[in-house]
Amino acid sequence: FKLVSENEVRVFREKVFHAGIDSVFFHAIYLINLGTPDPTMLQKGIQSLVSYMHLASEVGAQGVILHPGSHKGAGYEAILRQTISSLKRVLDESPKGPWLTLENTAGMGQHIGARFNELGGIMAGVAETHGDRVKVCLDTQHSFAAGYDIATKSGLDATLAEFDETIGL
Repeated sequence: FKLVSENEVRVFREKVFHAGIDSVFFHAIYLINLGTPDPTMLQKGIQSLVSYMHLASEVGAQGVILHPGSHKGAGYEAILRQTISSLKRVLDESPKGPWLTLENTAGMGQHIGARFNELGGIMAGVAETHGDRVKVCLDTQHSFAAGYDIATKSGLDATLAEFDETIGL
């Protein structure tokens, strides 16, 4: 399962080093939807994430960031098991090392993960078998758009306290 040549890996790592970059993360394509009712699209999303994880491992990246997707009107609870099992499959088929990193969403429409408790629930389900290989990328713009008050000190403090309680800092 080799995605890039040894020379490409060497050049990438050299450029990262010379640029002074400490951590490299890939952001998966937005077309991945772990909440989709379409089994073909779900399988394609899983395989895409597995490819990203292999590439991350090959080049020494710390992880892959993804948006969990949309529940398409079914609701978070209806797609929770599917989302967890999909992430477990990705990790089962991926090399150890890179983190699978869920990014919070802005909550537009029917997106999964706009609320911290949703991300925490997904993480807890995956942690049963894969420990701490799933992390969270906190996008401040998405947090603000989802209704978290991060524009004031007290609002930011409350937001971070909720994040710490449901996900952990």
